[in-house]
Amino acid sequence: MKNRTVRFIQLQNNNWKFMHGDFPDAKDFCYEDSTWYDIGIPHSFGIPYFQENEFYVGYGCYRKIVYVEEAWIGKKLSLEFQGAFQDAEVYVNGQLAGVHKGGYTAFEIDITPFAVAGENLLFVRLNNNWNPRLAPRAGEHVFNGGIYRDVSLLITEPVHISWYGTFITTPAVSKKEAVIDISTEVKNETESEVTCRLVSIIEYKGEQIVRASEVKQLHAKSQMVFHRSDIIQNPKLWHPDTPELYVLKSFVYLGEELFDSYETIFGIRWFQFTSDKGFFLNGEHYDINGANVHQDHAGWSDAVTHSGIHRDVKMVKDCGMNFIRGSHYPHHTVFAEECDKQGIYSVGKLFLGDRGPKEEGYWTSSGYPIKEEDQLEFEESCIRTLKDMIRTNRNHPSIIVWSMCNEPFFSTAEVMDKAKNLVKRLVMVSHEEDPTRPAAVGGAQRGVLIPWGYRGV
Repeated sequence: MKNRTVRFIQLQNNNWKFMHGDFPDAKDFCYEDSTWYDIGIPHSFGIPYFQENEFYVGYGCYRKIVYVEEAWIGKKLSLEFQGAFQDAEVYVNGQLAGVHKGGYTAFEIDITPFAVAGENLLFVRLNNNWNPRLAPRAGEHVFNGGIYRDVSLLITEPVHISWYGTFITTPAVSKKEAVIDISTEVKNETESEVTCRLVSIIEYKGEQIVRASEVKQLHAKSQMVFHRSDIIQNPKLWHPDTPELYVLKSFVYLGEELFDSYETIFGIRWFQFTSDKGFFLNGEHYDINGANVHQDHAGWSDAVTHSGIHRDVKMVKDCGMNFIRGSHYPHHTVFAEECDKQGIYSVGKLFLGDRGPKEEGYWTSSGYPIKEEDQLEFEESCIRTLKDMIRTNRNHPSIIVWSMCNEPFFSTAEVMDKAKNLVKRLVMVSHEEDPTRPAAVGGAQRGVLIPWGYRGV
């Protein structure tokens, strides 16, 4: 079969320029940045970080030259940011390519219309200003700004698997066999209808276990989800003591030409929470013993490397624990990868609520907005963040629950009912996005457990 140069991922963490302050003219090539700092990603406004109560709030600007090869022109080019706190404007060659609001989840910016062969100027105008319409509104820790997680350039053909476009579930599992349901979202960004063939291969330690293919017609400028189910005999079950992992390899063909390839790591396990007997894993009772883990490190703030994440998970594992509550926000996707590999359960957590004197205008405000004009956009930001967190982490076997919030009762009394209704709405969205995991209401302990609607959802 004839193969194209398909999906290519190039890390863009090196050779950045940075300066505190707002410099909107720095989006232009001619801007003089010789006095800016030379930095690498991950980076925080707050480096060096000594765990003080006070932290810089305002703008920080980043510049970098991204080289695009001539062969990439005509393909889909996008930038992936694993995390930028918290309000980002992304410019390419002086033009606004996209914006993102929210500091804890990954996002993708399409730069295809703005990129040229050769040198391209990437400029990111970022701020960590308190925003009444954006979660979080309060917390007991610092909210340093920065591009504090990885940045990558993604190159694909115009017909490709969507960003984080695979979803693997195991609706029926036993020690004898496992049903594997696979959903794969394929996008056609061309002007023509295409006949697309998706080949799906499941491997365990390099050995092919399953191979299947399916053909669909994709209309121009459209996307379609391929669904299929397979059975694996005598599956290797994921367990903290034996964290067995499989790989799904997905290939997109148009005719005989390979247009995309994508790998998804997943695990096979089944679990159950019960009100009277506790937690069961793979049919056996299992005691959960865990800890909270924040993402920041002394000196580096939240600009933590992969090796730092590996160390944090290993420290929890080595002290005899088997569960991590990601405090109090969605962590880097690498964090869940490490939990998968090292064998430790985790909870994917949304940031809503948390403590403070409820003084409006800073990071000590009511968890839920007190002004009516802020409430709709705030709720939309919570739902958007929840969906992004689930999409980017849904294939990790280590994650056994999605948490909607942390102590949302830290809201002003007059908006408490609206905060409760938002939490209930988030639970519904969580079940819609991922019916395979329960949703938790984190921090509903202060005399409001039942009114918050917690029923082991």
